[in-house]
Amino acid sequence: MSLLTDFEIENFRCFDTFKMHNIKRINLIGGMNNAGKTALLEALFLSNGINESSVGYIKYALRGEKAISEYQLAITLWYSLFYNRRIDQFIKLKSTLSTKNTKEAYARTFGNIHVNLIDKTVRDVSALTTVADTLEKGTNLYVAYYFNGKSSNTFVLNEINNSNANYSASDILTIGINLGGFIQGKYMNNILFIPAGIKINGKELAEKYDAAKFKGQAHKLLSALQLIEPTIVNVDMLNLGETALYVTRQNEQFPSPLSTYGDAITKVALYVLLIINNPNSILLLDEVENGIHYTNQPKFWAWLFDLAKEFDVQIFATTHSREMIEAYAQTAIEKGMEAEAGYYELYRSPTTNQVKNHQIAVDTIPFQLERNKPIRGEQE
Repeated sequence: MSLLTDFEIENFRCFDTFKMHNIKRINLIGGMNNAGKTALLEALFLSNGINESSVGYIKYALRGEKAISEYQLAITLWYSLFYNRRIDQFIKLKSTLSTKNTKEAYARTFGNIHVNLIDKTVRDVSALTTVADTLEKGTNLYVAYYFNGKSSNTFVLNEINNSNANYSASDILTIGINLGGFIQGKYMNNILFIPAGIKINGKELAEKYDAAKFKGQAHKLLSALQLIEPTIVNVDMLNLGETALYVTRQNEQFPSPLSTYGDAITKVALYVLLIINNPNSILLLDEVENGIHYTNQPKFWAWLFDLAKEFDVQIFATTHSREMIEAYAQTAIEKGMEAEAGYYELYRSPTTNQVKNHQIAVDTIPFQLERNKPIRGEQE
């Protein structure tokens, strides 16, 4: 899989301009509250495709925001994505993917509730379909159109057709619909976003286990769970009124639901199964320390490093926790995987209040922690 090695953001959430370079396979992002850690994961998630579904997912499923009317759904779905509600400028998300021999850059650019037709701006679909102007080669078109007053889709067409042919506005609208909206084909592999407060569904977890078992990889889940709880001797999917995962411990005759073992066990199970079932993907983990006791964090990172490398998965995780950062660095050093680990400190500039990042060499983190150096966005 190509690894994401550079990422740039303009005009998105709390980011005016933001650049992240030299990205590794296993990336940990630290910072204080409101430093932009979750927003960075959202930008990474949307960089693979922006439409109502993906934007709605981060706003409603991840952040728990609610739209109380169709008007709010149509308007505020997009507005809060723009830095300082600066909707007169476009959001830009640029990714650079690299392999051993190649490097390719891709950009997502999108705007809100307007159409650029050469030098004209059209505010609604009725005006769009009556505009007689044609779009010349190389023109960028940004469209948000409505159906019964509700935002129905958003799409962008860059360098239209790359030919000498011209298209009318109504032709472009049809092309946009046929393309399935904004997404013009994913250029990166699957991106999975696991929010901080996720409620893990037992049935869905069991289905993921079934998929891993079909691939002959279910034993990896047991091995991971045993790192957190060594007394577990078996894990399996049972249907006792409802399909769910059950685990059996030493000296116990009957299995118990996995959900009764607490957040750490269920979270580890989810992460393991997502990696096994989604090779060559990108995994975004918000507030990765939640539910995992600090004594288990080195073990947690050990298997996460191993699985990510085995299944060719790239990971971006956020944390507030000093212990989680320390465990991450120690694991990378002990495994000799410093070259595959990147730690990024997010902070706000004291002069401009802009969100910045500082990459800290993983092998220096223990030294800095011992001397109480700030590595989580704190001011010295």
